[in-house]
Amino acid sequence: MGAFFVAFNLPFLFVGYKHIGKTFVISTFIGVVALALFVTLLHPVPSLTGDLLLAAVFGGVFVGTGVGIIIKNGGSLDGGMPRSS
Repeated sequence: MGAFFVAFNLPFLFVGYKHIGKTFVISTFIGVVALALFVTLLHPVPSLTGDLLLAAVFGGVFVGTGVGIIIKNGGSLDGGMPRSS
């Protein structure tokens, strides 16, 4: 899954390099590789709950926390230009 994620994002990184710039693509590539690495490492870890609703709630809380941290520090989530501080 991690290798697929990196391969899937390569065309987007190329387009980002053409339109946004090298610095943005390098930082995005580091994020993509880190996510792929953690997906690969955490795949064999068993789930904490079998309840789908509880898993969705916990997933939403963790994703929301991560998104908040990224936005607070001026990061980019969707290919838009990061805001300057």
